[in-house]
Amino acid sequence: MITLAIPFFEGREFLHKALRSALGQTDREWRLIVCDDSLDNRVESLVTGLADGRIRYFRSPGRIGNLGTHNRCLELAETPFVTILHPRDELQPEYVGRFKKAWESHPEAAFLFCRTRKIDRKSRTKESWFRFFKNLRKRSPFQSTVFEGSTGATALRKARPTLRSACYQKNQFSNSPFSAEKGVLTELDFACLLLNQGKKGVELPESLYDERV
Repeated sequence: MITLAIPFFEGREFLHKALRSALGQTDREWRLIVCDDSLDNRVESLVTGLADGRIRYFRSPGRIGNLGTHNRCLELAETPFVTILHPRDELQPEYVGRFKKAWESHPEAAFLFCRTRKIDRKSRTKESWFRFFKNLRKRSPFQSTVFEGSTGATALRKARPTLRSACYQKNQFSNSPFSAEKGVLTELDFACLLLNQGKKGVELPESLYDERV
């Protein structure tokens, strides 16, 4: 099972859309947690008001910042797999189901990710044809792409995909992987850290995650 973990800082109007995109999943076997590090006292009622037993709300014990909230999301997830769903972003309805099938095909991977689609404030697609065809030239539009080891980390840095869609296998990393001291500031840094440890990552060819810009 996959936990969708939302590290919340600001943007309550977009958080509502992120939550609705989780509720709209065609595969309904998932868990969701919201780790609230904001000053907005209306977030808890927004989350708990959904009255869904799969969704839990956690308030940060004091302000712990962006990296701290990411780490807390990973630590609080109780399922084998966890996706950090950014509070401004949305999932396509097939995200959970497709990733669950992909984990069956790649049980040894440390993380999976998919292609993303750019959306605006009103959730309208902003993808340009230039970027679409550029990505097609970089990676196969029909097959999964495997990244492994330090060679894979170099290739991933060169491709510079958006790792916002990544789903991680919890038993493949230690607690609190996001760290300024370790140079792990983004999902791409985290993925390359895992690859440099000899682990494997797999990119799915589908676009199943909407990134708000």
